[in-house]
Amino acid sequence: MSVTYPKSITSIGDYAFYGCGELTSVTIPNTVTSIGNYAFFDCSGLTSVTIPNSVTEIGEHAFDGCSGLTSIKIPNSVTTIGKAAFERCFGLTSITLGKNVTTIWPEAFFSSSELKEIISLNPTPPTLIDRTVFALVPKDECVVRVPKGTVNAYKNAPHWEEFWNIVEFTQQCEMPTISLVDGKIVATTATEGAKCYTTITTEDCKTYDGNEPIELTGIYEITSYAHAEGMVNSEIAKAFLVWVNPTIKDAANIISMEAKKAVVIKSNGNYLQIVGTERGEKIQLYSIGGMLLNTTIAADDETTIPYSLQQGETYIIKYGDKAIKYRK
Repeated sequence: MSVTYPKSITSIGDYAFYGCGELTSVTIPNTVTSIGNYAFFDCSGLTSVTIPNSVTEIGEHAFDGCSGLTSIKIPNSVTTIGKAAFERCFGLTSITLGKNVTTIWPEAFFSSSELKEIISLNPTPPTLIDRTVFALVPKDECVVRVPKGTVNAYKNAPHWEEFWNIVEFTQQCEMPTISLVDGKIVATTATEGAKCYTTITTEDCKTYDGNEPIELTGIYEITSYAHAEGMVNSEIAKAFLVWVNPTIKDAANIISMEAKKAVVIKSNGNYLQIVGTERGEKIQLYSIGGMLLNTTIAADDETTIPYSLQQGETYIIKYGDKAIKYRK
């Protein structure tokens, strides 16, 4: 089971999905500022969650028992990680702590026995309230990666000094987010001072032979990466700008709209997100062999297709009058 919150939501309440073992993925919009206590407690089937750069607080036991998670990125907006927030997340192998995380309460990552890497972006070591924060983490094997020039600070900080391997890293820019704003393509990155470099290509740009009318695909591939001095370039973000004749389906009838409109299709973790949809529109996902994998009806202007994509696989997205190939 997958859940996509509407953009009107500003917080995820206490016990929201308590014990929901069938939940596999959740998409949290960037309007949410807090994740409540026990919000996803014992959601053992949860394998994918993206915490947006709007959340400032992660409550007590929020993801306690989410043993299916293998990595977690705490965004720069978060300052405090609550008590036992990620306790019993036995599958975690990698944690990234945003640069503004200042306080981590007891047992936050208790029993993360498979943890291989902690990346802390804060040049000042976050305060670990006591030694139970990383209790049962193999501190002789887990590597702590910290900003340049801060190794000694971490080695001398309470409870951080228990880790055997604290090393510098060269920070990588955050991958850009590609959006459609007022009919314009906008690429932004969360890395301060970084610049986005965006390339747009289309099969429509070529020489056409003959006198026959030319039919354009109306599909533009967009790639973007972020660069900042002294940092590693970000991973490349990819999206498609597609001009479509959308079909809106409601309970009464099907309405074909004559005016074309632009939407952006992009990756959101292991899922596809379409920006620019309208309530009631139908989006279908097919395998490259033509098997229907998912049908989603849009609820608002951003729609996530709740089907986990596999790396290296090619899919076909059917939306409006267009069929778009997408390779994960």
